[in-house]
Amino acid sequence: MPPSNGSHARVTALTPRFAALTGLALALCTLIPAAPASALGAAASPAPGELYRQGIIAHVSGDHEAARRAFATDCQAGSAASCLQLAMMLADGEGGPAEPERARTMLSQACTAGGPGVGACHRVGLMRLNGEGGAADLPGARAAFNAACEADEPHACYDYAAMMIRGQGGARDPVDALVPLQKACDWDHPAGCYMLGLVTRESYGSLRIDVIRTAFQRACALGDARGCDAPLTSQ
Repeated sequence: MPPSNGSHARVTALTPRFAALTGLALALCTLIPAAPASALGAAASPAPGELYRQGIIAHVSGDHEAARRAFATDCQAGSAASCLQLAMMLADGEGGPAEPERARTMLSQACTAGGPGVGACHRVGLMRLNGEGGAADLPGARAAFNAACEADEPHACYDYAAMMIRGQGGARDPVDALVPLQKACDWDHPAGCYMLGLVTRESYGSLRIDVIRTAFQRACALGDARGCDAPLTSQ
């Protein structure tokens, strides 16, 4: 009973995710070569947070090269928020060549550090799962998805549950997968709601018919057509 296709889609959206993490920044910045001040065309040092703001504005406007320069310079200066945005751009090859190995290292450090850095866990889980920037690491992917799920990232909850259902990176445990699936559904993840209904149906049958019905109805309402006509009992 595999989860639906597309559960491990690449994450390409770049949004302001992270607060500054002083200790983490020091570790991440060792991976970033110093950028000359002229690279940003600025004669004076910008105010704290200004380069991060410039990077976000440049990225949103489509000037990815300028965004990457801003984040790299700010990361070198100690901004963990910019380091993490830069790592996402390195992973996706935005604003310059893709550097998946460097991105994976930076994101792994952020995820391990915890706190606001847990925002990196879902992406590094995908990289570990798909073998981007290094060898595939299924236990590591499962752990990263779990960490991101605990921080209420719905896509990570779904991916964590999918690995539990398949027995990837650890024991096969569809019943325990119901917990992250419920979280994914609560956060309006359509496939999470469908899989919640499906796994509940296969695990408990009519004993939890109300849960099954609600999950399928919610999946249907959120746009997953599989939930619209899914049978409430196994056939």
